[in-house]
Amino acid sequence: MPWAGLRESEICLAEPLPSFTTTTRTSPTYARRSSRLRSSGFSGPGKRRPDAQIGYDSEVAYTDRELRRLFAGLEAGGHLDNTLIVLWSDHGQGLPDHGWPGHDRQLYDEAVHVPLIMIWPDRIPAGRDFAAPVELMDLVPTVLGLLKLSPKDTGFEGRDLSEAILGNAEPDREHRMFFQRSPTDISPTHYGVPRKGPMWAVQQGDWKYIEAAEEERWELNDLNSDPGEKNNLFAEQSEIVSQLKSQLETWLEGRQPS
Repeated sequence: MPWAGLRESEICLAEPLPSFTTTTRTSPTYARRSSRLRSSGFSGPGKRRPDAQIGYDSEVAYTDRELRRLFAGLEAGGHLDNTLIVLWSDHGQGLPDHGWPGHDRQLYDEAVHVPLIMIWPDRIPAGRDFAAPVELMDLVPTVLGLLKLSPKDTGFEGRDLSEAILGNAEPDREHRMFFQRSPTDISPTHYGVPRKGPMWAVQQGDWKYIEAAEEERWELNDLNSDPGEKNNLFAEQSEIVSQLKSQLETWLEGRQPS
């Protein structure tokens, strides 16, 4: 499961329909597919054309409007209150916070931190946020848990967080997450951003370690004090680097074919 580590760190339990749009975000971490912008909206490394940002925000606004139409239809049919609605994205977008406008070359938060919004007026308390790590592979087990379904032999690696969603428990704030960028030698440098060999990352709590040996890149970021991941603490926090690197190596060893 190459993308098992793709994460979401804020569960947003949205208010019912009238205030839904207040929960959306148009920041770079609000993930939307934007191939049109990737091809025409950026003029070079770290540069962003104003029309590209307008286009990106417009896509978010369009999606929000279409969701409102969907919810209005559910409400008109009398189904909104007893319907479980889950909104999420498969990846974020660079835009280009670290030089890359897309999402497939780096493992910074703008690429792997995505929204997850859950609405179920009859069951889920509205208006609550959980600032704790949740992985997208937790989504299916959690939805099954919410629906009281227990299929046998699913083989899911994710966690059932339905009790946390229902307000009966808190997610584990120290849950360890692993990330992978698939190796490739296709277009090794684009927009001035290298991509050579695999890239791995592990995050626990506020610390996130990124490793891309073939690019000679090793980074340690404190997501609490440096959410933009601009200040590399690799050389200053050797003990934390050692701990996270060891955890990453153990995880990689466990994923090798037997």
